[in-house]
Amino acid sequence: MRFLLSCCLLASLTGCKLNEETKVKAIIGAVLIDGNGGPPITDSVVVISGSRIRAAGLRANVPIPAGSDKINGSGKFLTPGLIDLHVHLGTRGGPGFQASDYTRERVEKNLNAYLYYGVTTVRSIGTERDAGFAVRKAERDGALLTARLFTAGRGFTAVAYGVNADDVGDFRPGQRAAQEHHVAAPLLDAGLTKQEVRQAARDAGLRVWDKPASACLSSRIEYGRPVTVEALSAVERGEDALRALGFRQFRVRHHGPIVRIEIAPDELPRALAPAMAAQFTAIFKPLGFQYVTLDLEGFRSGSMNAVLPAEALGRRK
Repeated sequence: MRFLLSCCLLASLTGCKLNEETKVKAIIGAVLIDGNGGPPITDSVVVISGSRIRAAGLRANVPIPAGSDKINGSGKFLTPGLIDLHVHLGTRGGPGFQASDYTRERVEKNLNAYLYYGVTTVRSIGTERDAGFAVRKAERDGALLTARLFTAGRGFTAVAYGVNADDVGDFRPGQRAAQEHHVAAPLLDAGLTKQEVRQAARDAGLRVWDKPASACLSSRIEYGRPVTVEALSAVERGEDALRALGFRQFRVRHHGPIVRIEIAPDELPRALAPAMAAQFTAIFKPLGFQYVTLDLEGFRSGSMNAVLPAEALGRRK
């Protein structure tokens, strides 16, 4: 039976410790796949000094240093180590895992499993926290021989969205969903209005401080109509086309066979020109709308709520 090994696993294969940088070993006779796109090297030599590969290639071309420990690699394969950039080291079998699963013992066990299968470097999203940092330090200090661990800080402990103080006076079902799923609302918690958010962004030097507001595309679809990929695509493509025409503040409202275009009042005169009306028709008819309309009231946030009964509007939380 042949074994698939990894070049970065050579320290494990040869019994090296990570801090033995002067010890030289040579693996002789393995089939080497070096990852450069060439054919496998069927009679190879790989020279290792401590934890580093110093030379690799055909046996006839790679000198074996005098005094090195020689290891018979016949019947084995050597390949470059694999890298996995998204791992969860608390996994205990099955799709479910929780914070209590991220123990040092389990983190080490899963890292060793990656190493066994040739994955020599992993990046965790950071949910291991203290256990992950302890394992990472041990590996870096040479006290632990396992897959190399990188971690994205201490992970994401919350999901946040951009609701602010100006949004609480309108009927927005998404806010209720956010509350039910414990989504954080830092701008609302701070009592910031849209204008204050823009000013803070401008003071911070962000170039998007005056970017027009853009709500979720699903808010463009009338109540009672299924939110489908096709409907969202029609809205998105329509708004992209309006943006390409130079309009800045607008919404494409999807009412089934009818599209209702809202343009900001200061841009409305341009939209009312007959030539522009013809362009709207040319844009929206191919997107599947039978009727193309321009809302004479102009753009206004939450206009879909105008058709809701009073009792629905009263259920804002």
